[in-house]
Amino acid sequence: TTVIAAEYEGGVVLAANSLIADGGNYGLPGADKLVRLSEYLYCCSSGTVGQAERLTKTVLDNVYPMITIGFVISVHLAAMMFHTKIYMDRRSYFNDAIVAGWDKKGGGQVYYIGPSGTMVHGAAVSGAGANIARGYLTSNHRKNLPLKDVLQLVKNAVEIVITNEPRAGGVVRLLVINKNGLATSRIVPINNQMFAVSNFPLWELEL
Repeated sequence: TTVIAAEYEGGVVLAANSLIADGGNYGLPGADKLVRLSEYLYCCSSGTVGQAERLTKTVLDNVYPMITIGFVISVHLAAMMFHTKIYMDRRSYFNDAIVAGWDKKGGGQVYYIGPSGTMVHGAAVSGAGANIARGYLTSNHRKNLPLKDVLQLVKNAVEIVITNEPRAGGVVRLLVINKNGLATSRIVPINNQMFAVSNFPLWELEL
């Protein structure tokens, strides 16, 4: 898994690859890892697949009744729900989470919740390809980038991971959320997926 979320002036951008890897089994190349919490809120979790699903379902079970009665959930409140669940179960959970969205008070916001429950506000990267993506983003990210540049940046980061990380694959899913809710939903196919980068040294060792 590789998931990325970043803020821009007016909203947030989320990106993820679509391959779910469960140990050595790669059975879901078209999975959607960006989960809708509400009209203005999305989340994603990386780590053990089963635990990630249970974590998200627990938060959804709390969110939906509140939405049903007309309660508007802020980005921070949704992030706190993940923080509370991860912190309370930190000895048995090995997942982190990213919550991103827009609300009237804070505009576009991104929160990262680590496996210990630590919550940080700002651009976030998670998953097996996080180190590769974080290196690219650190080198190329600048403050106050316009939307088109942020979109290109996170797309490139996920593409680089898919090309170079054996546990990544599939397509790049991109979402843009702003004051109008989900403004953009895009799927970008990757034509140059390959494992040559990681396999070549193995061949050399075998010879």
